[in-house]
Amino acid sequence: MTIGDYDGAIADYDKAIGLSPGVAKMRVDRGIVWMAKGDAKRAPADFDMAIQIDRNSPGGYFGRGLVQARAGDHDGAIANFNHAIKLYPNYADAYTFRGRSWEAKGNHKRAEADRKRALSLGAN
Repeated sequence: MTIGDYDGAIADYDKAIGLSPGVAKMRVDRGIVWMAKGDAKRAPADFDMAIQIDRNSPGGYFGRGLVQARAGDHDGAIANFNHAIKLYPNYADAYTFRGRSWEAKGNHKRAEADRKRALSLGAN
């Protein structure tokens, strides 16, 4: 498989999920690939399934936040990023993307606080 081979990655995740359907992280990872491919319908289904499998795994909430932010639903995105952060307080990417949603809503103070927190956790 090569970089950017989304179809190949999805096929690999399909096989892995078929072998271990109860692993939430595989659903999250496949959802991220669907997002990268631009499939706004399949990605949320994987994130929702990840949450059904493991309500304490932050990745599903993070993924849902990404979908909502991309669709312009920044309130929904922030709620999901908040949940991901509650489950994993050192989730740098959740702070980064929550900050972007705060910025989109015009709340520059909260956006800056999230950017600083993300950087302190090692985000790029």
